Amino acid sequence: MKNQENLRNFRRMLMIPGAFACALLMTACMDNTAMDMATQTPQATQNMTNAPVITTAPAQTNPMQDMNPSAAPAAAGVTSMSDAMKMAEKIEEELERLSEVDDAQVALAGTTAVVALEFDDQYQSGLDQRLKDIVSERVKGVVKDIEDVIITEEPELFTRIEDLGDKLDANGAMDDLKTELDAIIQKIKGAMA
Repeated sequence: MKNQENLRNFRRMLMIPGAFACALLMTACMDNTAMDMATQTPQATQNMTNAPVITTAPAQTNPMQDMNPSAAPAAAGVTSMSDAMKMAEKIEEELERLSEVDDAQVALAGTTAVVALEFDDQYQSGLDQRLKDIVSERVKGVVKDIEDVIITEEPELFTRIEDLGDKLDANGAMDDLKTELDAIIQKIKGAMA
């Protein structure tokens, strides 16, 4: 009886190292190409003779629009006063997160944004190219259709854009906004020349 119990214990002791040795042998004999294939990026095959042919239908056009040359595509950018005010507010909030900027005023129309900045007292570099690029990137990040971002640090224009926003809050028209923005842009460009 004692011999049988010793024999069972001996077998158990051999089973654990034996299983471990088998596992090591199996992993050591495993071909590494299977692992490499699992991590490789799929590649297109060179010969695709049985590949399906995919065709698309031509774009549908409006024949009436094709005959009427004065029919214009939908306007791009900011086209309504409510959108202009909402987007200007979002852009102002985004720009005021910059450590250099203390306050921002923004006006938008179509694909153009005019930005006036007041700097933090500790910021001494002014409106350099680095800051212009950052501001432009932030504006275009908020409103994807904006193509032109005109930026100024002139206090007079800051106040003028702020006043413009106040006027437009009182149900102004989009044409009035565009006219006023054009005048501000001309003043900024004149100061840059």
